[in-house]
Amino acid sequence: MDIHFSETFEGGLKAGFLLGGAVVVAASIVACFAHLTKATGELPACGATLLLAGGIFCYKWWSSDLLSGDRNVIYITGEDTRQLGNEEWRPPYRDALEDVTPVFEAIDGADKDRPLCVVICTWGGKSLSRQRILRRLLTHPAGYIAYCNEAYSAGAAIALGATEIVMSTRHGRLGKIDPQYEGQQMNLLVQAGRIAAHSTLEDAFKAIDAKQCLDSIKKELVELLGQEKYDRIAPLLMDSPLHHSYTIGLKECQQLGLPVREPLPEELQYCRYFLR
Repeated sequence: MDIHFSETFEGGLKAGFLLGGAVVVAASIVACFAHLTKATGELPACGATLLLAGGIFCYKWWSSDLLSGDRNVIYITGEDTRQLGNEEWRPPYRDALEDVTPVFEAIDGADKDRPLCVVICTWGGKSLSRQRILRRLLTHPAGYIAYCNEAYSAGAAIALGATEIVMSTRHGRLGKIDPQYEGQQMNLLVQAGRIAAHSTLEDAFKAIDAKQCLDSIKKELVELLGQEKYDRIAPLLMDSPLHHSYTIGLKECQQLGLPVREPLPEELQYCRYFLR
């Protein structure tokens, strides 16, 4: 379960856990000394039990599992992400596609024998950041599940690399993954460069640059996603003339043959995000 606390409440809770652990350890030590002063010559079972319990409690506090929630939950979100029904919630990372360091740290600190739960809600971002995050996620031994809220552009590409995509019929949307070149769709720039004989020299060079970038990105996506999956999604999400803001939902994802399903009741907490 993923838990978010306000700073004040989290600080009070940490202090409470620390105080509780200290009290248990102190009580254990006092009990042990009280029995030892009776010259029994052995550590009583009750004192040893209390000491062990105090140690385990303090360890759990320091490992932060009680406070930080599930360490296998990763957020690919931006500053515009909000949580339904919670006005005070803010993304754990400032902008996952702007600064990838917190994402990498979260991936490296996750349990290797369990799939990552990647919560995605983003307009997109840098192509290089998308490439680096996707590559790092694909190295996780147990794979990852993508929880698509509003996954656009770079966020959609990250979702497509998942072993399983979870999205609600009400809020889940997946966007196009065609890259942009100076605010324009690369595939359209390339097509325009091929058919416009009257293009200016600047337009011609722009089309050449766009084609080189597009070919490189296509090659990279085939390497990361696999040829079969890429061939299924490319006609609609990569090569089509539809605007970059075009999105598809659960049914369209199913029609494309993607491994997509609706969330289970316990997964609804990961499908409650939106972009303001």
